[in-house]
Amino acid sequence: MSKVVLQAWSAFINFFRNLQCGKAGKPQANKELDMTAEDSKPDVNEHIRQGIKYYASLQIEDGPGYALMVSGDWGTGKTHTVRQVLKDLSIDPVWVSLYGLRDSSQIDYEIYRQMHPLLSHPKTRLAGKLAKGFIRATFKIDLDDDGKADGSVSTALPDIKLSEFNNPENASLLVFDDLERAQFEKMQHVLGYINSFVEILGVRAIVIGSDKKIDEENKEYKDVKEKLIGRIYKIKPDIESAVSSILKNFREGSSIFIGEQTEFITDFCRKFDSESDYGEINFRCLFQALLDYQQIHQKFASAITDQEENLAKFFQTYLVLGYFSKKGFLVKKDLLDLSESELVYRIREQEKPRIYELLNYCGLEGFSQEKYVSISDWSQALFEGNPSGLLENLKHAAAFQPKDKEATWVRVWHGLTLEQDEFENEVSKLEEEIRERKYEAREEILHLIGISIWLKNEVYPDSVESTKERHQRWSEIFDDWKNYIDEKRTKIPLSLREHYYREDNLGYFGLAVMRRETSEFQDLSDYLYSVASKEFNENILKKITNLANNIPNDYHSFYCAMCVTNNPGDSYHDIPVLHQLKADEFADILLSTPSTSFRKALMFFKSRYDGNFLSTLEPEYDWFLAVTKRLEDEQSKTTGIQQLRLKNAIELYVKPALGKWEEYKKRKK
Repeated sequence: MSKVVLQAWSAFINFFRNLQCGKAGKPQANKELDMTAEDSKPDVNEHIRQGIKYYASLQIEDGPGYALMVSGDWGTGKTHTVRQVLKDLSIDPVWVSLYGLRDSSQIDYEIYRQMHPLLSHPKTRLAGKLAKGFIRATFKIDLDDDGKADGSVSTALPDIKLSEFNNPENASLLVFDDLERAQFEKMQHVLGYINSFVEILGVRAIVIGSDKKIDEENKEYKDVKEKLIGRIYKIKPDIESAVSSILKNFREGSSIFIGEQTEFITDFCRKFDSESDYGEINFRCLFQALLDYQQIHQKFASAITDQEENLAKFFQTYLVLGYFSKKGFLVKKDLLDLSESELVYRIREQEKPRIYELLNYCGLEGFSQEKYVSISDWSQALFEGNPSGLLENLKHAAAFQPKDKEATWVRVWHGLTLEQDEFENEVSKLEEEIRERKYEAREEILHLIGISIWLKNEVYPDSVESTKERHQRWSEIFDDWKNYIDEKRTKIPLSLREHYYREDNLGYFGLAVMRRETSEFQDLSDYLYSVASKEFNENILKKITNLANNIPNDYHSFYCAMCVTNNPGDSYHDIPVLHQLKADEFADILLSTPSTSFRKALMFFKSRYDGNFLSTLEPEYDWFLAVTKRLEDEQSKTTGIQQLRLKNAIELYVKPALGKWEEYKKRKK
């Protein structure tokens, strides 16, 4: 970066900073989590606050000649601390997030972008022509939104006196945030660029990032750092103040419950430090986990009465799992693997599941599906942001079930806690309800199958004379389950994910399915799944066929269903469904699409088969090849503009997908 360009930047920054100090006032900062502590407790980072205040207030003609660095793990409050100190000083710096930036021109653009809203200031409008000419002559920026750069980096400057705008009493301050997330080819490049501002211009600069992480990943960092950084401050999490500040956001309505959990949340935070396996506490992840729980609490807690202790334990479990999932220490596979590892651990007390380790680390007991909800519900809530299953099944969870409202099968499930007469009573009621075909939910039917196996084989064995009659009746019920399932086939459909990613029937409604490990249960479970799957296939084929047939009129809906998008509705982006369509018929549908939208109709090929989900979409491979061949055959038969249109679309969207498939097949070998 030439000295002339640096001087231009300095004049530009100070010109707009001087305008901002006028009557126009300061632009509002982005709203963020309020981390201002109410209580005047000792601040473990007070020396850092004082150091930032001293540096930011320096008035040295040629600048301090060094940058200040505020370091710490992600989410420990680095950015908040700097923002708060500068706010107290009424300093509004140019704040540049280096997250994802790849070169110095992007830093230039970020600085310009922050200045651009000030162009609406009355004083700026008076100097609008001057300002625009100044920017054009100095930077390569598209000012007219016409796709062309209105100017480029140049040593030629407009005929203005920079001294008129360069006010030494209001020297500029730049803050560079997220240093470790910059995507420059080398770390010394971004630090060298920042050093140009500091050393040549005399600008004050505060750098925010994780010094430890950068040091581990960049060998050259240490040498460049010593030249630029004059002081490094290491932020320490101020747990009491931070928790108090976070919980200020949970003091109204149903959120009050969360605000009352101060002791557990504070103790939870204290378990983390720089020496622990899980690093220092990340307040951002903590806050996000609390917000996630609040969404669930608001929808089900009002129906829970006299269950404060169980509610608190559920909150603690959710907070721990939510926090660790956001930090990356708990992944979806840890939950899905629990169906096997949990049983082994409970029986042999070895091979402790990952969830047990995390919960035990935070002082909680092992994970319990029986008390709350199933693995599938936890997985969807924690990793897919979909708490609907968890919310639906929490009301059936054993921990929150009022005794007088329990379903009959739930009371039988808890039979070991009942007196003999009471138990026999409930069993008789359950027998009658099953014969009357009362139950329709697939999950309840699976529970009933398990209970019937338990009753006929263990509670009422054929070998005991006094239980033979009951054994006979429950054997008849067991033998009738296939008829029961056939009658309820339209009531037991699988969800999209359940159909393609079947999970073990470990538990539903917060209760483990009885005798799920037996061959008797597995046979009926497989039968239930096959019936539900057949019903699903019939329904899904209709949906996919309708979407495909409508491509000529609405290619967008088909694209959204088959590719990763933010659109609501069913998504099949990682689910193989297209091979159920006939390849030639599908190709004909594409070929019948109007020329104005033909290319867009083929866009889904490139997006769907971009390489991320090829292993799960492999059943579609032969279908894709057949469709591709049909399109290429049609291209060879046509002429003129129609042939060019086909060739262009195939080259843009089909060939890249074919290339991804070929790469995948080579890797697989």
